[in-house]
Amino acid sequence: MSFRDWFLVAVMTAWTYSCARGSTCSVSRNHPCECKTQQHEVDLTYFENQNRLSTSSDGVFFQFSPCYTFQCSGNDKQFMICAYDNKTGDYFGLGRVVTTDDKWSINSVSPLNFTIHYYDGDEINSTTYLISTVNVAYRENVFGYEFTFVKLVHSGSATVEYEFQLLTSHVAWKKEPPDQTPLIAVAVVGSWVFLVLLLSVVILVVVVVAVRPYKRRIRNEQQYQPLPNPPA
Repeated sequence: MSFRDWFLVAVMTAWTYSCARGSTCSVSRNHPCECKTQQHEVDLTYFENQNRLSTSSDGVFFQFSPCYTFQCSGNDKQFMICAYDNKTGDYFGLGRVVTTDDKWSINSVSPLNFTIHYYDGDEINSTTYLISTVNVAYRENVFGYEFTFVKLVHSGSATVEYEFQLLTSHVAWKKEPPDQTPLIAVAVVGSWVFLVLLLSVVILVVVVVAVRPYKRRIRNEQQYQPLPNPPA
């Protein structure tokens, strides 16, 4: 029986969600961080040819429940992210899709092993997966949202390989560093202006020093010029 005929039900227990506290958590007095942490089991269900939120190019869809949810007080935005489909590049949200763009970036990868249990219609079997813990960061304006996903790569089939990611482990709220581009531009322009002024002063000093002997000689010649002979 093919992998697509399996009805997958996996339980990943004891994933502790943590939130960074202290200076990295409170971004401002008007927008304090309110991280909602939780610890629960995650059920993975495999669907085939289901138009639920999103489907991959070959009709395979992975649904993860429950999703991790958090929001910041003073900000009406609430982020609910479940899974990442490696084939379509879509991030799934609970009831909506959070699309990928240039604000997302991969920070780190830490591989480990995980065994998933599935039901193939007759009995419960197990398949070994490779999990890579991937830190995915999302930044918007002066706020930074960091999520951690795990990538599960199916290694039990010689012909079919599936990749998907599951939200887990760590959520951090931090302030994004300010853009240094304007300061750098001002510094570069200021440096060039300073160099031009310095060069102008140096040239002026050189000209003054070089002309001074000639001016002194002309003044001496005019001062000691002999008087004309009186008329006979």
